[in-house]
Parts: sequence; structure tokens; C-alpha cells
Amino acid sequence: DIDAFCVHYDADIEVALLGDDAPPLRGMAAFRDRYIRRFAESPLVHADIEQRIVLGRFVIDLERLTGTAPQVRRVIAIYETGGGLIRRVWFGQG
Repeated sequence: DIDAFCVHYDADIEVALLGDDAPPLRGMAAFRDRYIRRFAESPLVHADIEQRIVLGRFVIDLERLTGTAPQVRRVIAIYETGGGLIRRVWFGQG
């Protein structure tokens, strides 16, 4: 349910990849489009949080991601929150 997923994110959400010089994805319309495509391409995608650090407005998760590739992937997600919503996200993987 894309609406239930997006309700946790700010209307001006920004998403970027750590170490990538590409401009971040910006705004709810682009965010929704990205995840509609992602969920359609990988309907079995699932993330389990292995570790979580909360420091003020930042949440850092080490996630175990399945359903997007033949093997399990481990990714880092850094979330910046504000006003009870996620404002920015940075993803990284080894």
C-alpha cells in the first residue's frame, strides 16, 4: 500500500545514495513514483532491521534486504526526521 508507506515521509522528502554525486530525489511525487516502480519490480522486497542507532533527529539502520536480488543484501539507511516525519534519507551499501 503506497499510501501507507508514504504517510511517514515529509512532502519535501529527499533521498540520496551515500558516495554518489547524483542529485538527490526530491519531493513526494518523485518519491511515490520511485517506490511504485520499485514495489512493482520487486513485489517480495522486505527489509529487516538488524541494528538501529537513534541520535537526536537521526536514525541509522543496518538493514537486511531480501526480495530484490538472488542474495541477501545489507544496506545502511540514515534517516533525518522532523515534525514526526522522515525528511531526508541516505542509503549506502558495501
